[in-house]
Amino acid sequence: YLPEKQVVERLLANEIQTAIICRDLYPDESDYIAGSFDHTARTFKLGDDDIIAVVNRANPISDLSLETLERIFSGAISDWGQLSVSIEDRSPILIILTGSSSIDRYFSTSAPLSPASTYALETTAEVIGYVKNNSSAVGIVGGSWLQQKGKKNNDVRILTLSTGSAENGNGQKGPSREVYAVTHQPNTGLGSGFISFLAGEKGQLILSKAGMTPYRPIERTVEITDSF
Repeated sequence: YLPEKQVVERLLANEIQTAIICRDLYPDESDYIAGSFDHTARTFKLGDDDIIAVVNRANPISDLSLETLERIFSGAISDWGQLSVSIEDRSPILIILTGSSSIDRYFSTSAPLSPASTYALETTAEVIGYVKNNSSAVGIVGGSWLQQKGKKNNDVRILTLSTGSAENGNGQKGPSREVYAVTHQPNTGLGSGFISFLAGEKGQLILSKAGMTPYRPIERTVEITDSF
């Protein structure tokens, strides 16, 4: 388990040939692999993973729109008292991300990040740990990671991270990151076999159980019988 940036670096250096990351390869990365190793990279979308916000249980806020989050990132909103909730605390809001991760990339390419309001840690576990001990912090993490940990993180609360304004009731489903399998194995091997399994029905069911939205619709056969 490594941040996305480090995984891609290892793919390009041929230290690994198969990986699961939250984006497709960029054209220049695919070209580099093809030119350097005399074989091409192949990518397969496996599903989508929600991006969620977590706060300390002492924080009374119940939802957070993506628009508000971006205003915190930019520094336009700097303390909890500026939000339209019954919070008297004027402490600075600090957004905690995992550095070099897909979530860091997602937000840094869509909104300007203010160094005064954004702080990066090495791992998701560290982000959760920081939020547990700091009531003014908001952690941004992958939904599937938190779901797999289950009750181990009962001392943080998940916020509704909607794409609309929480104030006018038009909030829609929150942001998510795509999940891709990447391989540049020259021949069929363990990596490509693993990807084939994940892309199949059983693998997609496992991804669903892990808290992701599978790329392939999962068919369910229902047999209706006469009850008389």
